[in-house]
Amino acid sequence: MAFQLLKLLDPKLTLLLLAFLPQFVEADAPPLGQMLELSLAFMLMTFAVFIVYGVGASAAGFLALAARLAVTQR
Repeated sequence: MAFQLLKLLDPKLTLLLLAFLPQFVEADAPPLGQMLELSLAFMLMTFAVFIVYGVGASAAGFLALAARLAVTQR
């Protein structure tokens, strides 16, 4: 629980989004909607990357366990 609170209070991601995303906002359209849309796209891409990391780590764990079992069952 404390970790999630710490991540929410960490200003690095907020500063990154506020510094990086405005350069992709069109000047003739409402900026709030565009910023929300770009932020959502960023979060979805980050979530997809974390899913790939998790699946890869899980596969590596299963391979390591299988190798360990193969060695100990000889």
